[in-house]
Amino acid sequence: MNKSKTMKKLLEILYFGYGVLIFAVIINLLGKYLGQKSWYDVFGPINFLDLNLFNMFWLIVIYPFLLGASVYILNKYKARIIYGK
Repeated sequence: MNKSKTMKKLLEILYFGYGVLIFAVIINLLGKYLGQKSWYDVFGPINFLDLNLFNMFWLIVIYPFLLGASVYILNKYKARIIYGK
């Protein structure tokens, strides 16, 4: 692999890394705004089984769906942002 392709691959990894991080922070802020617990709470002072049903639904269904949607969005615009296509 030549240097140009290697650099583009590294930029792609960095793009997805920062993208997922930014989306995760936004999703966590949205969850806090809506009064939902995060995985940080569950692995900290709160037991998962002590959560109400909507908190469990948020953590098991909505949060992973939103993270997956963020990866889908990032991938959709990857070529335009990284490769200028």
